[in-house]
Amino acid sequence: MADTVPSDSWSLGDPYERYVGRWSLPVAREFLDWLAMPPALRWLDVGCGTGALTAAIREKCQPARLTGVDPSDAFLQKAIARFEEAIALEPG
Repeated sequence: MADTVPSDSWSLGDPYERYVGRWSLPVAREFLDWLAMPPALRWLDVGCGTGALTAAIREKCQPARLTGVDPSDAFLQKAIARFEEAIALEPG
């Protein structure tokens, strides 16, 4: 029997996005509505994952600066792909 390690789909952006991510953006929008923060704040999304909350902040809050960090390179790549222009998403 070969020593193989099963793939952990939770560490990959696409499988996570299909299972959990479809709810993340609607929940993030509701959360930001509840927070009711003023525009032009500096935001830090720690554990940004695939970028749903980061995208919602950009869409709804008119941030002065927006930074997302996540230890997962696969999740960061998925988050970066959400945006057409540069946002400071840095590995954590």
